[in-house]
This record gives sequence, structure tokens and C-alpha cells, in this order.
Amino acid sequence: MFCVGCHPSRAGAEAKARRDVWMIFSIVQVVAGGLLLWWSAYLLGCLLMRIPASFHEGTIWSRFSG
Repeated sequence: MFCVGCHPSRAGAEAKARRDVWMIFSIVQVVAGGLLLWWSAYLLGCLLMRIPASFHEGTIWSRFSG
């Protein structure tokens, strides 16, 4: 154990390093989450664009009526 008066250079170095790593890790998580959300919305949009227009007009069901 070291007292702060004897070793001022070691007083907060380890705690600051851990805090910096967690801050960077948190920022990376926020950016990755945002990119994942954007990518999910993009894929959903691509899926919705592939639905034929006849489905939206209500005429696709006439194929199955007989």
C-alpha cells in the first residue's frame, strides 16, 4: 500500500485508466447500436419494397378466389 504523499504519481493513474477504457467502450457500444438500428431499418425497407404493388391495391386476392 502506498500513501498519496509518498507516491503522488501513482495516486490516480490506475483509476483514470479504467475510467478511460470504459468511456471508450461505452462510446463504441452506442455507435455500434446506432449502426445496427440503421441497418435493421434499411433491411426492413428493402423487404417492404419487394412487396408487389398488386398486394397494396387489393387485387392479389382475386387470384385465389376461384
